[in-house]
Amino acid sequence: MESLNNNKSFISGEQKIEEYMNRIQNGESKDSIFQDLPESFKSNIEKGLTKSIEEKTEQGLSEIPAQYKGLDAETLDFIWTIPEYVDPKKTKQEKERKERALIYLKEQEEKIQQKEERKTEDALRVKELETQLGIYNDTNKFENKNFSNLDVLSQDDFAEYLQVNLNNLIKERESLTKDGIHKSKVLLKNQLYDLLTIRPELRQQEIDRFVGKSRPETITEKEWMPYLGKIKKIKDQYNNSEYSGAWLQFNFGNTKNTEPDGMRRKGYITISSSAVEQYSENLENLVQDFNKALHENQYNGSFKISNNLKQLTNQFDSIVMHGASANEVEKAMQVLKDILSSKSIEVSGVQKGMDGSGLIDKDEKASHTQLLAEKIVLGLPIKNT
Repeated sequence: MESLNNNKSFISGEQKIEEYMNRIQNGESKDSIFQDLPESFKSNIEKGLTKSIEEKTEQGLSEIPAQYKGLDAETLDFIWTIPEYVDPKKTKQEKERKERALIYLKEQEEKIQQKEERKTEDALRVKELETQLGIYNDTNKFENKNFSNLDVLSQDDFAEYLQVNLNNLIKERESLTKDGIHKSKVLLKNQLYDLLTIRPELRQQEIDRFVGKSRPETITEKEWMPYLGKIKKIKDQYNNSEYSGAWLQFNFGNTKNTEPDGMRRKGYITISSSAVEQYSENLENLVQDFNKALHENQYNGSFKISNNLKQLTNQFDSIVMHGASANEVEKAMQVLKDILSSKSIEVSGVQKGMDGSGLIDKDEKASHTQLLAEKIVLGLPIKNT
């Protein structure tokens, strides 16, 4: 009889743990639930929550076809087309599978966004405290700097322009859209990143979109898919290729950073807007020539091209090089520029940058443009002195 009672207690304990887990997963405060609970209960609840997250992650990932892994939810929704099968049941199952995958990706993206938001807010609070204590001395506000002709500014100068005018741009946006994006620092940072990567000749047009004066243009599936198909075909032809949801990258020699300061050097080549179509049409031959020439020049580093036709059309980073050193970046830029010139493909601009540790999250690697966006949000000097 005693054994039976113990068994009932064990089942009752499992049921309570399950109940507590469900309450936490439904939004109830874990601290509130943990109050006055024995350590054994807390431990089992934590283990159960961890297992549940792992199972959900594994299930969500398994729903996504291998060729689409690495894409964000918006891109996945755009390119994953479910055909109408002869068997209506299969069509229904595949549509439900896609829906589950999109829900999973959106949940993961929201968690990442919330985490970044907390980090950004913490960094802003630290900066405000440093200012109050006199630790932080902002000597570079550029109040009297005259910015004109946005299309001829360097990326750093354009970042300074955005920093000086940020409050006015936010006020104008708020008056037009009422979306309160300035309240979400991580969304603001992402929007600034988009502004900083836009082609110089499209900057004013993109600012108008940022403040809400115009709506963003879209690339249709009919335009998108042939280019994406070409990218996927190219990636299978090279052993040194890496494919992600945004880029197709090619690696050469020893890519390890050799710069003493640990900052990774990079270079950007911008294909002229008028030459984008010609570049896209000749992409397979160009990639072949790029690979051959970089191997012959014993390049140490990588270069990558966008998988996204909209990015290629609108952003300045048509081709990005990550060199093991600044000299390697220079080597790759010259080799690729010479090949493009030999094919009569006009280059409208080149520039260099440095990746490094994030300003908001020191343990996070951040690109040169991400660092500029963080400096704008945090009010830090744009250029290193």
